Amino acid sequence: VEGETLDCGTGAVAAAISLALRGLVVLPMGLSCRSDRILHITATLSGGKATDVRLAGEGKLVFTGLL
Repeated sequence: VEGETLDCGTGAVAAAISLALRGLVVLPMGLSCRSDRILHITATLSGGKATDVRLAGEGKLVFTGLL
Protein backbone atom coordinates (compact mmCIF):
# COMPACT_ATOMS: atom_id res chain seq x y z
CA VAL A 1 0.00 0.00 0.00
CA GLU A 2 1.37 3.37 -1.01
CA GLY A 3 -0.62 5.47 1.43
CA GLU A 4 -3.34 5.42 4.04
CA THR A 5 -6.96 4.87 3.02
CA LEU A 6 -9.00 7.48 4.86
CA ASP A 7 -12.42 5.88 4.18
CA CYS A 8 -12.08 2.10 4.14
CA GLY A 9 -15.56 0.70 3.50
CA THR A 10 -14.51 -2.90 4.09
CA GLY A 11 -12.94 -2.07 7.43
CA ALA A 12 -15.88 0.11 8.47
CA VAL A 13 -18.38 -2.66 7.73
CA ALA A 14 -16.26 -5.27 9.55
CA ALA A 15 -15.90 -3.03 12.59
CA ALA A 16 -19.59 -2.12 12.71
CA ILE A 17 -20.76 -5.73 12.42
CA SER A 18 -18.22 -6.93 14.98
CA LEU A 19 -19.36 -4.26 17.46
CA ALA A 20 -23.03 -4.98 16.78
CA LEU A 21 -22.60 -8.75 17.27
CA ARG A 22 -21.01 -8.00 20.65
CA GLY A 23 -23.95 -5.78 21.60
CA LEU A 24 -21.82 -2.62 21.79
CA VAL A 25 -23.69 -0.72 19.05
CA VAL A 26 -27.05 -0.96 17.33
CA LEU A 27 -27.37 -1.09 13.55
CA PRO A 28 -27.93 0.96 11.51
CA MET A 29 -25.07 3.18 12.58
CA GLY A 30 -22.81 5.90 11.24
CA LEU A 31 -19.07 5.51 11.53
CA SER A 32 -16.80 8.55 11.42
CA CYS A 33 -13.62 7.98 9.41
CA ARG A 34 -10.27 9.78 9.47
CA SER A 35 -11.43 11.86 6.50
CA ASP A 36 -14.21 13.27 8.75
CA ARG A 37 -16.81 11.69 6.48
CA ILE A 38 -19.53 9.43 7.85
CA LEU A 39 -20.05 5.93 6.47
CA HIS A 40 -23.52 4.50 7.16
CA ILE A 41 -23.70 0.75 7.79
CA THR A 42 -26.77 -1.41 8.16
CA ALA A 43 -27.24 -5.18 8.27
CA THR A 44 -29.57 -7.86 9.55
CA LEU A 45 -28.04 -9.87 12.41
CA SER A 46 -29.21 -13.38 13.23
CA GLY A 47 -27.49 -16.34 14.82
CA GLY A 48 -24.13 -14.59 14.97
CA LYS A 49 -24.19 -13.81 11.24
CA ALA A 50 -24.83 -10.66 9.22
CA THR A 51 -26.93 -10.61 6.05
CA ASP A 52 -28.31 -7.85 3.82
CA VAL A 53 -25.22 -5.76 4.61
CA ARG A 54 -25.29 -2.25 3.17
CA LEU A 55 -22.76 0.57 3.12
CA ALA A 56 -23.59 4.14 2.14
CA GLY A 57 -21.42 7.21 2.00
CA GLU A 58 -19.83 9.78 -0.25
CA GLY A 59 -18.21 8.50 -3.40
CA LYS A 60 -15.31 10.56 -4.71
CA LEU A 61 -12.95 9.99 -7.63
CA VAL A 62 -9.41 10.40 -6.30
CA PHE A 63 -7.30 8.96 -9.11
CA THR A 64 -7.42 8.17 -12.81
CA GLY A 65 -4.92 6.34 -14.93
CA LEU A 66 -4.31 4.87 -18.34
CA LEU A 67 -2.62 1.56 -19.11
